[in-house]
Amino acid sequence: MRGNQENSKQSYDSSYSQSYQSRYERRQLELARKEIDKRASRREQNQIQNSATYEISPFNSFFIRHAKSICYCTLEMFHNTFFHFIETIKVRGMARNLREDVSFYFQNKVQTKPLISGVISGFMGAAAGSFTFISTFNLLTFYFYSNRQYADLDFRLKNMLIYIGSDFTASFARVLFEVRKQLVQMCIYDSTVKDMLRYSYIGWFPLMMRDVTFRAMLLGFYYGTTNLEHRPLLKYTFPQIVDIMKNRRAQGYDESIDEISYLFYDFHNQDVKTRIHIRYLLLVAANAMATLVTNPIDVCLSKMVTQQYPKYSGLFNCMKTVYKEEGASKFLSGIHPRFMFNLFNGALFLFVYDRFIENVKQIYD
Repeated sequence: MRGNQENSKQSYDSSYSQSYQSRYERRQLELARKEIDKRASRREQNQIQNSATYEISPFNSFFIRHAKSICYCTLEMFHNTFFHFIETIKVRGMARNLREDVSFYFQNKVQTKPLISGVISGFMGAAAGSFTFISTFNLLTFYFYSNRQYADLDFRLKNMLIYIGSDFTASFARVLFEVRKQLVQMCIYDSTVKDMLRYSYIGWFPLMMRDVTFRAMLLGFYYGTTNLEHRPLLKYTFPQIVDIMKNRRAQGYDESIDEISYLFYDFHNQDVKTRIHIRYLLLVAANAMATLVTNPIDVCLSKMVTQQYPKYSGLFNCMKTVYKEEGASKFLSGIHPRFMFNLFNGALFLFVYDRFIENVKQIYD
């Protein structure tokens, strides 16, 4: 009996000791695991901080963030310079008046003059217009995509508002250069600053209406017929985002990454699923339709800014006078060179701009 009690006590002590040891080991393992996780987290944080302060390809970083702006301005200036001769043919055909030589077409023997007349003004106008356009484009993009009240608005509608607003603003920067260019194309070199300002005043509205209407029709046709998927593109690497967040917190901003995510994305990135040859055919059709509709406005613009004595007081007055004196067919003058000029512009952006942006997007992929 006594022996049984001693045996049971020994077995109890043994089991208690084993239980205590297993609990102790589990606690030690848990503490060790926590220490390992803590060290790993500290090591990861150090790696992030080190990589964040390390300058990773600064040229590529600037390049990918501003690639679209640089490419857009470059292509606009190239297009307006290289194909300037086509626009000269267009302007001279539109401004010519067989009934009354109000633009001095015959007096200055314009038909014998070189087609590169006004190329410098055209280049300067393209530079000023494209820079103003892309600056407004970026500001409106920031406004529409950072403001939560527009979050449910379809990206196509937002993009159309952004493009149209940018064209509207760019018209102010372009109009003076456009006036000077068309005057030189008509071999009118002695216009005073006062004359050019007056022509700019009456020519701004048709210039703006032509560009805004053309863009709205082109984009409407494009968005309505092309299969697109909206996929915003991250413009920064993760270490750069960490740097930005650290700097903003140092400046006193208290915000999460989600709250300022609009700073890190290019919201005009879309995956185009329509085949390239279909897109080109759609481009030709949209360009033809937009050119046909806006050509009367362009005719009136050329007549208004090249008149050498007061005849056309405004867009609607010019339309009425042209229809009365030269007939409805005059509104189609210059449509062939204008169609080709716009088509080359669309082809440049379709085959060069889109391909360029696709290559840029692969830098950080």
